[in-house]
Amino acid sequence: GQDAESISVVPNTCGDHYRQAQVTPPPVSIPPTETEHCQILVFSSYYPHKRLEIIPYVALQLKKLNSTLNFSFVITIKKNTPEEKAILGKSKSLGVDQHVQNIGPVPIKEGPKLYAESVIMFMPTLLETFSAVYPEAMISNRPIVTSDLDFAHSVCKNAAIYFDPLSPLDAARKINQLITSPESYANLVDHGQKVIAKLPNQEEKYLLYESILLEMLGKEANRKNSYHRKTETTLSA
Repeated sequence: GQDAESISVVPNTCGDHYRQAQVTPPPVSIPPTETEHCQILVFSSYYPHKRLEIIPYVALQLKKLNSTLNFSFVITIKKNTPEEKAILGKSKSLGVDQHVQNIGPVPIKEGPKLYAESVIMFMPTLLETFSAVYPEAMISNRPIVTSDLDFAHSVCKNAAIYFDPLSPLDAARKINQLITSPESYANLVDHGQKVIAKLPNQEEKYLLYESILLEMLGKEANRKNSYHRKTETTLSA
Protein backbone atom coordinates (compact mmCIF):
# COMPACT_ATOMS: atom_id res chain seq x y z
CA GLY A 1 0.00 0.00 0.00
CA GLN A 2 0.93 3.64 -0.33
CA ASP A 3 2.71 5.44 2.48
CA ALA A 4 0.13 7.82 3.97
CA GLU A 5 2.66 10.67 3.82
CA SER A 6 2.84 10.32 0.03
CA ILE A 7 -0.90 10.87 -0.40
CA SER A 8 -2.39 14.36 -0.75
CA VAL A 9 -6.11 15.17 -0.65
CA VAL A 10 -7.73 18.16 -2.32
CA PRO A 11 -11.35 18.78 -1.24
CA ASN A 12 -13.99 18.97 -3.94
CA THR A 13 -16.19 22.02 -4.22
CA CYS A 14 -19.08 23.40 -6.24
CA GLY A 15 -18.79 25.31 -9.50
CA ASP A 16 -18.39 29.06 -9.32
CA HIS A 17 -21.82 29.51 -10.96
CA TYR A 18 -23.33 28.11 -7.74
CA ARG A 19 -21.47 30.71 -5.69
CA GLN A 20 -22.71 33.45 -8.03
CA ALA A 21 -26.32 32.26 -8.11
CA GLN A 22 -29.01 33.94 -6.04
CA VAL A 23 -29.80 31.77 -3.04
CA THR A 24 -33.54 31.35 -2.55
CA PRO A 25 -35.62 30.10 0.39
CA PRO A 26 -37.32 26.71 0.04
CA PRO A 27 -40.15 26.79 -2.52
CA VAL A 28 -42.68 25.46 0.03
CA SER A 29 -43.55 25.99 3.67
CA ILE A 30 -41.83 23.80 6.25
CA PRO A 31 -43.94 21.85 7.04
CA PRO A 32 -45.65 22.09 3.64
CA THR A 33 -49.37 22.50 3.20
CA GLU A 34 -51.37 19.84 1.35
CA THR A 35 -51.50 22.00 -1.77
CA GLU A 36 -47.75 22.65 -1.92
CA HIS A 37 -45.64 20.31 -4.01
CA CYS A 38 -42.34 19.11 -2.51
CA GLN A 39 -39.65 18.28 -5.03
CA ILE A 40 -37.00 15.96 -3.61
CA LEU A 41 -33.95 16.18 -5.82
CA VAL A 42 -31.78 13.17 -6.70
CA PHE A 43 -29.15 14.91 -8.85
CA SER A 44 -27.10 12.08 -10.30
CA SER A 45 -26.25 10.11 -13.40
CA TYR A 46 -26.96 6.41 -13.20
CA TYR A 47 -24.28 4.19 -11.66
CA PRO A 48 -24.95 0.96 -9.75
CA HIS A 49 -23.32 2.32 -6.58
CA LYS A 50 -25.66 5.33 -6.56
CA ARG A 51 -28.45 2.94 -5.46
CA LEU A 52 -31.15 4.83 -7.34
CA GLU A 53 -33.25 1.66 -7.48
CA ILE A 54 -34.20 2.30 -3.85
CA ILE A 55 -36.18 5.42 -4.75
CA PRO A 56 -39.56 3.78 -5.60
CA TYR A 57 -39.44 1.91 -2.28
CA VAL A 58 -38.62 5.11 -0.37
CA ALA A 59 -41.51 6.85 -2.15
CA LEU A 60 -43.85 4.05 -1.06
CA GLN A 61 -42.77 4.30 2.57
CA LEU A 62 -42.99 8.11 2.54
CA LYS A 63 -46.51 7.89 1.13
CA LYS A 64 -47.47 5.55 3.98
CA LEU A 65 -45.85 7.75 6.62
CA ASN A 66 -47.38 11.01 5.40
CA SER A 67 -50.45 10.40 3.25
CA THR A 68 -51.19 14.11 2.82
CA LEU A 69 -47.70 15.01 1.59
CA ASN A 70 -47.66 16.15 -2.04
CA PHE A 71 -44.19 15.11 -3.18
CA SER A 72 -42.07 13.74 -5.98
CA PHE A 73 -38.55 12.40 -6.29
CA VAL A 74 -36.94 14.03 -9.31
CA ILE A 75 -34.12 12.02 -10.89
CA THR A 76 -31.79 13.11 -13.69
CA ILE A 77 -30.72 9.95 -15.52
CA LYS A 78 -30.70 9.32 -19.28
CA LYS A 79 -34.12 8.70 -20.76
CA ASN A 80 -35.13 5.60 -22.70
CA THR A 81 -32.55 3.42 -20.97
CA PRO A 82 -32.96 0.07 -19.18
CA GLU A 83 -32.16 1.84 -15.90
CA GLU A 84 -34.95 4.39 -16.36
CA LYS A 85 -37.35 1.63 -17.38
CA ALA A 86 -36.51 -0.39 -14.28
CA ILE A 87 -36.94 2.52 -11.84
CA LEU A 88 -40.12 3.90 -13.40
CA GLY A 89 -41.52 0.40 -13.90
CA LYS A 90 -41.02 -0.45 -10.25
CA SER A 91 -42.60 2.88 -9.29
CA LYS A 92 -45.68 1.96 -11.30
CA SER A 93 -45.93 -1.55 -9.86
CA LEU A 94 -45.70 -0.12 -6.33
CA GLY A 95 -48.37 2.48 -7.09
CA VAL A 96 -46.08 5.48 -6.65
CA ASP A 97 -45.43 6.41 -10.28
CA GLN A 98 -46.88 9.88 -9.65
CA HIS A 99 -44.17 10.36 -7.01
CA VAL A 100 -41.13 9.50 -9.15
CA GLN A 101 -40.19 11.61 -12.17
CA ASN A 102 -37.17 11.49 -14.47
CA ILE A 103 -36.37 14.81 -16.14
CA GLY A 104 -33.24 13.51 -17.85
CA PRO A 105 -29.71 14.94 -17.64
CA VAL A 106 -29.54 18.60 -16.64
CA PRO A 107 -26.91 20.98 -18.11
CA ILE A 108 -24.36 22.17 -15.56
CA LYS A 109 -25.46 25.81 -15.90
CA GLU A 110 -29.03 24.88 -14.88
CA GLY A 111 -27.97 23.19 -11.65
CA PRO A 112 -28.65 26.15 -9.33
CA LYS A 113 -32.18 26.50 -10.72
CA LEU A 114 -32.85 22.82 -10.07
CA TYR A 115 -31.78 23.12 -6.44
CA ALA A 116 -33.88 26.28 -6.06
CA GLU A 117 -36.95 24.34 -7.20
CA SER A 118 -36.29 21.53 -4.72
CA VAL A 119 -36.83 21.19 -0.99
CA ILE A 120 -34.28 18.51 -0.14
CA MET A 121 -31.33 16.85 -1.85
CA PHE A 122 -31.55 13.07 -1.48
CA MET A 123 -28.51 10.92 -2.21
CA PRO A 124 -28.80 7.16 -1.47
CA THR A 125 -25.29 6.36 -2.73
CA LEU A 126 -23.18 3.53 -1.33
CA LEU A 127 -19.82 4.85 -2.48
CA GLU A 128 -18.36 8.28 -3.22
CA THR A 129 -14.98 9.93 -3.28
CA PHE A 130 -16.26 13.50 -2.86
CA SER A 131 -19.49 14.10 -4.74
CA ALA A 132 -20.04 17.67 -5.91
CA VAL A 133 -23.75 17.46 -5.08
CA TYR A 134 -22.98 17.76 -1.38
CA PRO A 135 -21.37 21.23 -1.59
CA GLU A 136 -23.85 22.23 -4.32
CA ALA A 137 -26.76 21.52 -1.98
CA MET A 138 -25.08 23.30 0.91
CA ILE A 139 -24.38 26.50 -0.99
CA SER A 140 -27.95 26.39 -2.36
CA ASN A 141 -29.31 26.28 1.22
CA ARG A 142 -30.87 22.85 0.71
CA PRO A 143 -30.50 20.21 3.44
CA ILE A 144 -29.13 16.79 2.57
CA VAL A 145 -30.52 13.35 3.31
CA THR A 146 -27.86 10.76 2.53
CA SER A 147 -26.41 7.38 3.42
CA ASP A 148 -25.10 6.78 6.92
CA LEU A 149 -21.61 5.93 5.72
CA ASP A 150 -18.16 7.28 6.61
CA PHE A 151 -17.52 9.12 3.33
CA ALA A 152 -20.78 11.06 3.65
CA HIS A 153 -20.07 12.03 7.26
CA SER A 154 -16.55 13.15 6.36
CA VAL A 155 -17.90 15.66 3.84
CA CYS A 156 -21.31 16.71 5.15
CA LYS A 157 -20.69 16.52 8.90
CA ASN A 158 -23.75 18.15 10.57
CA ALA A 159 -25.13 19.47 7.27
CA ALA A 160 -26.95 16.21 6.52
CA ILE A 161 -29.36 13.79 8.11
CA TYR A 162 -28.26 10.20 7.64
CA PHE A 163 -30.22 7.01 6.96
CA ASP A 164 -29.49 3.30 6.79
CA PRO A 165 -28.69 2.93 3.06
CA LEU A 166 -30.34 -0.50 2.95
CA SER A 167 -33.60 0.65 4.57
CA PRO A 168 -36.22 2.50 2.46
CA LEU A 169 -38.28 2.96 5.62
CA ASP A 170 -35.46 4.68 7.46
CA ALA A 171 -34.84 6.93 4.44
CA ALA A 172 -38.53 7.86 4.33
CA ARG A 173 -38.58 8.56 8.07
CA LYS A 174 -35.59 10.88 7.81
CA ILE A 175 -37.08 12.76 4.85
CA ASN A 176 -40.41 13.14 6.64
CA GLN A 177 -38.69 14.20 9.86
CA LEU A 178 -36.78 16.91 8.03
CA ILE A 179 -39.60 18.14 5.84
CA THR A 180 -41.98 18.57 8.78
CA SER A 181 -39.56 20.23 11.21
CA PRO A 182 -38.67 23.89 10.56
CA GLU A 183 -36.03 23.73 13.29
CA SER A 184 -34.27 20.67 11.84
CA TYR A 185 -34.46 22.10 8.33
CA ALA A 186 -32.96 25.45 9.33
CA ASN A 187 -30.31 23.75 11.46
CA LEU A 188 -29.02 21.65 8.55
CA VAL A 189 -28.99 24.65 6.22
CA ASP A 190 -26.99 26.62 8.79
CA HIS A 191 -24.47 23.81 9.24
CA GLY A 192 -24.20 23.53 5.46
CA GLN A 193 -23.13 27.16 5.22
CA LYS A 194 -20.44 26.55 7.82
CA VAL A 195 -19.11 23.51 5.95
CA ILE A 196 -19.10 25.20 2.53
CA ALA A 197 -17.26 28.21 3.99
CA LYS A 198 -14.30 25.93 4.75
CA LEU A 199 -14.17 24.41 1.26
CA PRO A 200 -12.04 25.98 -1.48
CA ASN A 201 -13.48 27.80 -4.47
CA GLN A 202 -12.38 26.75 -7.97
CA GLU A 203 -9.30 29.02 -8.01
CA GLU A 204 -8.20 27.89 -4.55
CA LYS A 205 -8.70 24.26 -5.61
CA TYR A 206 -6.45 24.83 -8.64
CA LEU A 207 -3.78 26.41 -6.43
CA LEU A 208 -3.90 23.40 -4.09
CA TYR A 209 -3.29 21.07 -7.04
CA GLU A 210 -0.48 23.32 -8.21
CA SER A 211 1.23 23.36 -4.82
CA ILE A 212 1.06 19.56 -4.58
CA LEU A 213 2.62 19.16 -8.03
CA LEU A 214 5.38 21.65 -7.22
CA GLU A 215 6.08 19.82 -3.98
CA MET A 216 6.27 16.51 -5.85
CA LEU A 217 8.68 18.02 -8.41
CA GLY A 218 10.82 19.39 -5.58
CA LYS A 219 10.99 16.02 -3.85
CA GLU A 220 11.88 14.31 -7.15
CA ALA A 221 14.64 16.85 -7.82
CA ASN A 222 16.04 16.30 -4.31
CA ARG A 223 15.89 12.53 -4.79
CA LYS A 224 17.82 12.74 -8.08
CA ASN A 225 20.40 15.11 -6.60
CA SER A 226 20.89 12.75 -3.66
CA TYR A 227 21.31 9.79 -6.04
CA HIS A 228 23.93 11.62 -8.13
CA ARG A 229 25.88 12.62 -5.00
CA LYS A 230 25.93 9.02 -3.81
CA THR A 231 27.01 7.80 -7.26
CA GLU A 232 29.82 10.33 -7.43
CA THR A 233 31.02 9.35 -3.96
CA THR A 234 31.05 5.66 -4.89
CA LEU A 235 32.98 6.28 -8.14
CA SER A 236 35.58 8.48 -6.44
CA ALA A 237 36.15 5.84 -3.79
